[in-house]
Amino acid sequence: MTTNKFSFSRLAKLVAAGFFVVSAPAAFANTTWNLDLCGTSGGAANGALVTTTAAAGTGCTQISGVQATNSVHAYAYSAPLTTNTWTGTGVTLLQHGSGSGLGVKGFSAEPGSPEHAIDNHTNTELVALRFDSAVTLKQVTLGWTSNDADFSLLAWTGGSGAATPTSTGSNVIAGRTTAALTATPLSLTSGGWSVVGNYSVAVQSPLGLDVTAKVNAGNISSSWWLVSAYNAGFAVANNCFDGVSGGAITCTSQSPTIGALGGLDYFKLKSVGNRVPEPGSLALLGIGLLGAFVARRRTRLSA
Repeated sequence: MTTNKFSFSRLAKLVAAGFFVVSAPAAFANTTWNLDLCGTSGGAANGALVTTTAAAGTGCTQISGVQATNSVHAYAYSAPLTTNTWTGTGVTLLQHGSGSGLGVKGFSAEPGSPEHAIDNHTNTELVALRFDSAVTLKQVTLGWTSNDADFSLLAWTGGSGAATPTSTGSNVIAGRTTAALTATPLSLTSGGWSVVGNYSVAVQSPLGLDVTAKVNAGNISSSWWLVSAYNAGFAVANNCFDGVSGGAITCTSQSPTIGALGGLDYFKLKSVGNRVPEPGSLALLGIGLLGAFVARRRTRLSA
């Protein structure tokens, strides 16, 4: 009697056969959370809820895709460049209702355009997004850009010793410096946020054109995300990328050293989205692998 030994090469052939049997690539299901048009137009207090599927009377769809029941909530925070300490006090989340997306008014005396966007002029501003359940964000769409459009993306990864975010996230954002957001070791007053990456996209002309950045190559999943105007405090080695091509680049400094506005970033956050394999596609792949195994087994038994 001959004993067949299972080898890595045979496993590789089996997997290849499984993919062949499936014959079609796995389909991917997208979910998009639209952060504009559905909600209070012209301004809302910090911590305003970004509605779930639709806002009464607007007729617009907030979430489209397989995770349409996973609501998102948005909160605005700002940090003066002089102290880099974040606060939600006196900060306004702006829902412009113009099709361009969310902006942030970082302090009461902040003038109009382009400071009505998310920017790093005098203050660095961010929008914190809380989902009802964890998502793997894969794209960020900016509906309005000006001068420069670099942004930082962070996810809450927590860990032993870290605080548990409240409903507004204030206990893990407000009162902390930029450095303390990602500090180690973890404690109730520091750490828990991970820099997913810093991204740069070309400013669109004319104003108001959408531009979508591909993000999160590491496929981090979280229910809490921060989308901030670029802050050098979030820059770590080799984590600045072209939002379209994905290639490594150098994000420009937020200091106004070139011309009147220098490398200052201005954008509005229109939508975020994810891309996950559909369960049906995964099932087909499993069936394909099983079929390939059974066919191979029968061939060897009949030989």
